[in-house]
Amino acid sequence: MVRNNIKIFRTMNGLTQQQLAINIGISVTHINEVERCKKECSLFMLENIAIALKTTVGMLLARKIKIIVVEV
Repeated sequence: MVRNNIKIFRTMNGLTQQQLAINIGISVTHINEVERCKKECSLFMLENIAIALKTTVGMLLARKIKIIVVEV
């Protein structure tokens, strides 16, 4: 659930794994392993990821995400 949500929000923000990793100060390998559930992430890291992805920790932990796209 978290791994999918990170990827969804990362993609929505137009970020690559490398860009996200740079924004939060970790290696690309680490973010890749988090997205693939090979590594866990701390609450501190989850907070940093949420900030970088312009969302909340709650949204990253949500079982289902309902996204509404509003075109302007």
